Amino acid sequence: MKLGDAGKAQLRAEGFAFYDWGSADSGEARLVTSWQTTAEEAERMATALRLLKG
Repeated sequence: MKLGDAGKAQLRAEGFAFYDWGSADSGEARLVTSWQTTAEEAERMATALRLLKG
């Protein structure tokens, strides 16, 4: 799934942090977690991504 600029902006507005990835116009992002990421935080991101996908 490519987020595009609008999708990335929406996720960032919701407080998610991630890296832009690929070329400037690819719409790709790199999502990284740490061992400190809780299951609730991961589920919140998964839900936000599902909502973007529609």
